[in-house]
This record gives sequence, C-alpha cells and structure tokens, in this order.
Amino acid sequence: MNQVTTRFYLSTLRILSVAMAGSILIFTTTIVILQLEETQTIEEHTIIYRYIPYFFSFISIPISTLLFKNTIGKRTGNSLKEKLIAYRSAHILRVALLEAPGLLAGAMFSISGDWIALIPAPIALLFILLNIPTSDRIIQELELEGNEASLLRDPDSVLY
Repeated sequence: MNQVTTRFYLSTLRILSVAMAGSILIFTTTIVILQLEETQTIEEHTIIYRYIPYFFSFISIPISTLLFKNTIGKRTGNSLKEKLIAYRSAHILRVALLEAPGLLAGAMFSISGDWIALIPAPIALLFILLNIPTSDRIIQELELEGNEASLLRDPDSVLY
C-alpha cells in the first residue's frame, strides 16, 4: 500500500477544487464567446432563466456548508486517517454543490442571452476558491490538536 503524505493529500484536494472551478470558468467563457457571436434578444418568456441560477446559488451555498459540517461531524473513527477520509468526502460534496450553480448560470445564459443570469458563475468560483483546503483550514475544520495537527503541518509526514 502506498503511503499518503500531507503534501499528496493536500495536492489532491487542491487539484480537485481548481478543476471544478476551472470547469465553471471554461464552460461559461465558451458560452459567452458563442453568445457574443450571435445577436439575441431576450424574449419575455425567457426572463425566468435569469432567476434560476440565483435560486440554486441561494440554496446551494448554505446546503453545502451544512452537509460539509454534517459529514465531518459524523466521522466514524477517531484515527487521523478516518478523519481525513471523511474530510475528503465532505470537501468533494461541498465543491460539487458549489459548482452546480456556476455551470447552471452558464447554461441559462446560453438559453436566454441574459447577462444577469451569468452573475452566479463568478460567485460560485469565489466560494470554491475560498474553500481550497490548506493544512490550517483542515486542522481548524476537523478541530485537530497535538500530534495530528503537527502531522498535517509537515508536508512530508506520512498521514496513512
């Protein structure tokens, strides 16, 4: 079995976060470029598309936080390995819930051509980037102390 170091664990979570933020950026940029090539007017029936991404942003941010805290709070074991596995699962869930409104904003902009529908995309990007895991963030969120915190602060320490 390969040993997991702090450096590897954090790199994996950071790559995941940046990849999901990148998917929002690439998708919405592509949609914007395609929309700029077409002149499209907003019809009255498409005005609802403006509000759908806002609704999902409004509910996904608190739900992602709640589910994240709930997931790390329900960790079954006391070992550092079990805590970090629970943290990874919770982080993936949180980032996925934050990514969805950003992608939806791009899709709604594509349908409607309404620039206001695109605003939740940078909000989603911001929340994902603000939640990129660091040793200190993980220590704080998992309430680690002593040896566990020291292990997480040392990038070359073997976590499990």
